[in-house]
Parts: sequence; C-alpha cells; structure tokens
Amino acid sequence: MREIKRILEIQKTEGYKICCVFNNGESRVLDFESLFKAWKVTPNDKEYLLSESLTEFQKVELIEGTLRWKNIEIESADENGNRVIYAFEIDPIVLYEKSTPIDRGLIH
Repeated sequence: MREIKRILEIQKTEGYKICCVFNNGESRVLDFESLFKAWKVTPNDKEYLLSESLTEFQKVELIEGTLRWKNIEIESADENGNRVIYAFEIDPIVLYEKSTPIDRGLIH
C-alpha cells in the first residue's frame, strides 16, 4: 500500500508561499497565489477569504499532517443530521501533488 504524504513541519511562510517538509523527507514549496488562480477561486468558494487576505491566509496551522485554517469554517451535518462546524483544510495528497521540490540549502 502506498504511504500517504503528510507534512511534518512548516519551515517558512513568505507571502502566499509555504515551505514545508513532508514525511518522505522532501522539502517542498506550495505557492498558493498560483494555486488560487489555477483553482479559479471565486467569492462563493471557501478559499476566497484566504486568497484575498494575506492576514487570514497566514493563520495557517499544521494539524495532523496537513494545513488547516481555523478561521475558515465549513458547516456540515453528522450522521444524525446535527449541525457540525469544521475548520477548512486541504487534503495532504493534494498539497504534495501541487507542491514543488526545493533545495534544502535554500531554506533559511
């Protein structure tokens, strides 16, 4: 079975770029400015606030191997139909696939 890539550490956040280390030992960068454009984020999307406000974007946290923004709430229902609020996060597989490798020597 293939191991799911997860983030072990956020090394640096600069603007809309996040440099991180994945559990396979790779240092990679996520360029969210480019990702938001590629995803064609609109005001109806949960990512919109992050794409429009660097202050809100930089509230990112590393939780359980992925990136999570507690400042963006996702409303859903549990199996009993009860209202449940989740923090916005991005699947770690997507994060790995959308990131690019970087030379460890470039991280300061």
